[in-house]
Amino acid sequence: MENYKKKYKSKIENVLISYERNYGLFLKERYRDYKYICIWGVGNMGRLLPQLLKKYDIDVDYYCDNDRSKIGMNVHNYGIKCISIEDLLKIKHETAVIVPTRYYKEIYKQLEALEFPIVDRVFHVKFIIDDFLNSIDVLEVIKKLQNTIDILADEESCRVLARLVEEWTKNEYYYGQFDDICSLPQYFPKDLMKGNEHEVFVDCGAYNGDTIHDFIQFENGVFEAYYAFELNKKIYKELKENIHHSWKEYESKFILEDKGISDTTKSVMYIDACEGSKVNSAGTEEGAVVSIDDYFYDSDQKVSFIKMDIEGSEMNALKGAKRTIETHCPQLAVCIYHKPEDFWEIPMYINNNWGEKYRIYIRHHTELTTETVCYAIRREND
Repeated sequence: MENYKKKYKSKIENVLISYERNYGLFLKERYRDYKYICIWGVGNMGRLLPQLLKKYDIDVDYYCDNDRSKIGMNVHNYGIKCISIEDLLKIKHETAVIVPTRYYKEIYKQLEALEFPIVDRVFHVKFIIDDFLNSIDVLEVIKKLQNTIDILADEESCRVLARLVEEWTKNEYYYGQFDDICSLPQYFPKDLMKGNEHEVFVDCGAYNGDTIHDFIQFENGVFEAYYAFELNKKIYKELKENIHHSWKEYESKFILEDKGISDTTKSVMYIDACEGSKVNSAGTEEGAVVSIDDYFYDSDQKVSFIKMDIEGSEMNALKGAKRTIETHCPQLAVCIYHKPEDFWEIPMYINNNWGEKYRIYIRHHTELTTETVCYAIRREND
């Protein structure tokens, strides 16, 4: 075993063994002396927090946002008002401001210049990780993460994985915290893969087309087909419009499907949460999912690249793509940040089924605890 793997295995063990899982209690104590709590940003991540904080008797008093059109609105179902920055300034010395968005750095600089006493980051993923680690034998988690280290193809993957596990155990966040592991572009890391003029790209979780720009740059504008699957009906409509207006010259190469991806083909209920929409029996919206194997069963297309960002359904989607992967050996870019166990289950699943075909890597692509991707790169590319 390479010496660096021993180092990162030891690091994972040390941070998890010593971690006390009490994130909610930490926050309660941290905000105890502040009269008000304000969440900055009326987006998906900001809207998740009040319910999570409420479990620890932490009440959110206000929202604030640089988008002036949102001022005065009552956010979501909480009845929490979005106030102006001018109103927030009047109570700044009594207020803890929480910034959960991916634009933390810009907002931090803005509020620091206005001399706010505390500008925090609070990630909903941290609550999920705490709950998970409280429900499972931590020694088993350490073992599985260490086994994952064994199958990773380079030191950078081991370093990124160990750093992310370390972030699981940190309660307090700071400016520039992820700078040492964040790399771009997401899904198309230049140190791992090259474009293919015959690329048949399958985008599982296409959202509004936010991957398209980087894809076209990666391929230098030359590719065979782009299959875009999006479950959310509203977002699917936006996807179609964006392609028509922004990528019209490539429009004939796009095949759009208002479906999600899973291990089988069926009707499902899903939660409409914009970019966080996901299959859930408690959802209020009806849609359909399809397996990649079913979809391409009679197709002449040679699938060459599959990207998955489908809110925790990645493992099912991989199982539903088994024949396609075995037949075509496409490059894989699979998100592993939606559930803690995905950090080892997805890399190990790929390795156990197709390890002779792929080298496995991990990269991280934001200044958040999200957007961690497992890459399976064909060995022929070495």
